Amino acid sequence: SIPDWSERVRAFGENKFEERTLTPYYVYLFQQLKEKIIILLLSMATLELIVKGIFGDSTERTESIAESSVLYMTVIIIVNIAAFLDWKRERMFEALTKRLAQSNLRYIVRDGQQLTVTDDKICVGDIMSFNSHMAAIISCDGILLSGQDVKCDESALTGEPEPIAKSAEKPFMISGTTVNAGSGTMVVVAVGEYSIAGKIKKSVYGSDEQELSPLYGKLDTMASRIGKAGCAAASISLVAILLHTYVRRKEDNLKILMDIFLQTLGILACAIPEGLPLALVIALALTSNKMADQNNLVKTLNSCETMGSATTICTDKTGTLTTNRMTVRAAYIDGVLFDVSDSESVGARVSQSSKVGADKKELVCQLVSICSMDESGFRYEDGSKIPHFQGNPTECALLKMSEEIGYNYSDIRES
Repeated sequence: SIPDWSERVRAFGENKFEERTLTPYYVYLFQQLKEKIIILLLSMATLELIVKGIFGDSTERTESIAESSVLYMTVIIIVNIAAFLDWKRERMFEALTKRLAQSNLRYIVRDGQQLTVTDDKICVGDIMSFNSHMAAIISCDGILLSGQDVKCDESALTGEPEPIAKSAEKPFMISGTTVNAGSGTMVVVAVGEYSIAGKIKKSVYGSDEQELSPLYGKLDTMASRIGKAGCAAASISLVAILLHTYVRRKEDNLKILMDIFLQTLGILACAIPEGLPLALVIALALTSNKMADQNNLVKTLNSCETMGSATTICTDKTGTLTTNRMTVRAAYIDGVLFDVSDSESVGARVSQSSKVGADKKELVCQLVSICSMDESGFRYEDGSKIPHFQGNPTECALLKMSEEIGYNYSDIRES
């Protein structure tokens, strides 16, 4: 009943996370204004405007207004471009998340009635159906009640590429994993932030602490060094010019002192690369657009260069990095051994070989296509040349070899 469902939600929580308030635009502006290079530009523009505006002549006042205006406009452009891109991407992610949540429909049994609900409506105690075709991703923790040849891909949690068979001895269905084969039902025992995937997500994304990306860290370091070096150069120049003017040449006109100070201020201004932050923002914006064309969305511009600065990659206990797709590495057909080469796959080598008859090639492909689970297969998405495997990865690799030999597994199954 509805009260019973409400009580379970109150006791065990909902299958969703608390929605975080979207960051206002002005917060992104303030974050950009905290960058050291931006602070340096603003300080330089303000100092030049004040000093030349008060102590300079009419020509110097006009120059100070023009130069300071350029620096201020540069800062305004930089912070607004960076803030707008981050602000826009956060809302894109939010809209995409909500759209995906509404499209993920689940079939559950609650109070003896079969219902079709979204992930966020699932609660503890529901009986949820799953299969490897339409409802493959497990969105909550559960215990297997019944199933037929159920196998789950738990590589995201354990690093093991082989599917894990589920049975009465191993009944635990873990959130965040994918059903590779079979179908069945499970009773929901944990949802939302109390599930395995929820706890991981909360620990990873729950903190608001942000570290500087490698590139922005280097930019801050460079800004500090430029500030120190510029001040040192300006101070040395000031002392040298003062000694030359008042000691060596024995000048007694104090008005020259202000001219000397304005000259050293110009030396300090020349040391600041005002175009660098703008060039950096534009480069990261172009990179993020390029990544978006390859279906990689990033929330912040800093993410574009973080992976490019990685120096060490820590792998799982298998010690290997893979593309998460199995491939056939060797085949022994009709007394001939075919190994994979640098330029050709096993299937391509079998297809080109004259040592194996066409009838033997066809027989191998028929056996692979027929003697595999119906849910095992692959498809190409959005014109991509990389296949998307669905089902048992070993069977998918064999079916891919069959296609490389020249026989489509779908046509064989249908004939």
